[in-house]
Amino acid sequence: MDGIRANTVADIMVDAVTLSADDTLETAIKLMNAGELDRLVITEGGDPVGILTQRDVIRLVAQGLDLKTVQVNSVMTHPLITIEHDAGIDDVIKLMEEKKIHHIPALKDGKLVGIIDSQRIRSLGLLDALSIFTISAHAHYTPYLYTKMTKVYDELADRLEGVTDVEEIVNIVSEELRRQELVDEITVDQDGDEITLTVKDCMYSKSVHPFIEGDKELCVMGLMTAMAIQRSTGKRVNFVNFCDITERGSVTRIISK
Repeated sequence: MDGIRANTVADIMVDAVTLSADDTLETAIKLMNAGELDRLVITEGGDPVGILTQRDVIRLVAQGLDLKTVQVNSVMTHPLITIEHDAGIDDVIKLMEEKKIHHIPALKDGKLVGIIDSQRIRSLGLLDALSIFTISAHAHYTPYLYTKMTKVYDELADRLEGVTDVEEIVNIVSEELRRQELVDEITVDQDGDEITLTVKDCMYSKSVHPFIEGDKELCVMGLMTAMAIQRSTGKRVNFVNFCDITERGSVTRIISK
């Protein structure tokens, strides 16, 4: 399967805002509010040692801690998980998926040089249909389902040879998945580059947890269909939205460019 296009962390990382480990939680909250930040890298002697996120702050405030006296080093997440600035984007995604984290500071020669987060990866369109399956699915689906999906995907390649019309692709995939008793029905609605896939009676997964917001999930057969569209059209397929569950089934929106 195709991999993620070659980018490094240095290409897409942003500056990391830091705070000393002996500062108070109140100072951290003021800094985050002033800069509209959702995370701070915590340092000791200039070296990164931990991270404090917006989610952490909400949880800690709810616990009723004394914000003026509690030091950040007692509530930060540590040990800090980092990545080298010249690592590939696929390495970042794998690490986020493995550790179930959203933010990873980047280092160069042991020094903090930036930070990368899951939202930025999504916004830059680096998480396409094939990379989601290649990197994440094998770690979360049962061996049977992973093997089955891989087999069906490969079998579809022959049926889809030369087919580039999205609606026709979806019809072929839907027919094959019904034959394999994996799904009831898939329908498609296309508006320019945006495609809406509705899957009736499908399976759902949190297989790309760091990249899914709120209560959305990933429709397994919606992913399969997106992969088929990407393979057949040669266009990159990115997710506008992971699936919403409705009475009709799962509704997944993708962009094909």
